[in-house]
Amino acid sequence: MLRAYRSSYMPEFLSSLPIAGIDGTLRNRLTKEPITGRAHLKTGQIDGVASIAGYVQTRRGQTLVVVCLINHPGSHLGGGRKVHDALLRWLYERG
Repeated sequence: MLRAYRSSYMPEFLSSLPIAGIDGTLRNRLTKEPITGRAHLKTGQIDGVASIAGYVQTRRGQTLVVVCLINHPGSHLGGGRKVHDALLRWLYERG
């Protein structure tokens, strides 16, 4: 993820990722929050697995790489999303 961010193709890659609270699979996540519009992420779910990967811009403007994979029975049913959203909020605030 860091290599992709540092690549000359970064603008195209970043624009292909959904934006939290704005579009794609993240359109209904983290809406009306300070982090809205400040996280470009790919999400994924299969039976027992929930994942996110991408970039979060902190409240101070630092860009962080985030990758989180939860492999636990039922995590794809909503619990994983809650953990991911809490992680994203924490990363946004820590910067």
